[in-house]
Amino acid sequence: MNNNIRLNMYRYVFTELAYIVFLWLVFYWLSNGNHHLIQSLTLIMCCGAAARILMLWNKFRQGSLKILGGNLFFKGLACDVTLLYDFLPLGIGSTIKVSYFEETMQKRSIYIPKNALSHEHWQQLLDQRT
Repeated sequence: MNNNIRLNMYRYVFTELAYIVFLWLVFYWLSNGNHHLIQSLTLIMCCGAAARILMLWNKFRQGSLKILGGNLFFKGLACDVTLLYDFLPLGIGSTIKVSYFEETMQKRSIYIPKNALSHEHWQQLLDQRT
């Protein structure tokens, strides 16, 4: 079985922006006229989302995940998969940690949120858990 795992970056960026808009609306409703605080919180949330998006994009620009013979590989290196967060209904906010060793004693990790993958690829990664 030879299978490449692809990220859906458009979907990931859209859901990150949707979360920011939702939280902005909640903060606006709770603010009671203090809009300076809302602007600061929105800027902080946007910077955090941009950092997460750019880090994930940069990792997958350099390599890709592949399933070969029932094992998961990133840039040709064997990987371990761990499900980190799965506490909300429908898997909202779930994250998978993919760990691999580049050199001796240099462990690297990639944190992949559920909304960055299609449902089929998410299930394939869950099947590779250790």
